[in-house]
Amino acid sequence: MHRKQHYEIVMGIFFEAAKQFWLRSPSVELEGEGWDQDLLLRRKLCGFYLVYMLYGKQPIHNYSKIPMTLHDMNRATEFLNQVIPNIDEELAKEIVFMNRCLYAWKAWNLVAKENEVGYRSLFFNRIWNPSTKRSILF
Repeated sequence: MHRKQHYEIVMGIFFEAAKQFWLRSPSVELEGEGWDQDLLLRRKLCGFYLVYMLYGKQPIHNYSKIPMTLHDMNRATEFLNQVIPNIDEELAKEIVFMNRCLYAWKAWNLVAKENEVGYRSLFFNRIWNPSTKRSILF
C-alpha cells in the first residue's frame, strides 16, 4: 500500500475520533448525573478545536479532507447555533472564524455514508483486481 493511502486511513481515523467529541452526544448510559450541559458544551468545543487543528496542521501535499455526511453537517450547524449564544463574545468570534476558515479551505469531503469515508483507494487495492476487472469477493 502506498504511503498516501496509509496517511488517508490514519487521518480518517483521527477525524472520526475528533468528530465523536464534536458532533455526537455521549451514549445514554453516560448522560446520567455527571453529564451537565456545561460539560457537554466543553466536550463539543474540544472536539471542534481538535478537528480544526488536525486539518490545519497537515502537510501541504497529500492532505486529507474531513469526511462529513449530511447528518454530520446538520449536527455541525446545530452545534454552532447551540454554542454561539452560550459562550462569551471573544470565544464565539474565534469559533465562527475557525468555522469560516474550514469552509474557505474547502475542508469538508461530503460523503453519502459513514463507511464511504476515504477508503475508496483501500477498497480498490484490496478487493478489486483491476487486471481482471473482477472482485475477489464474487
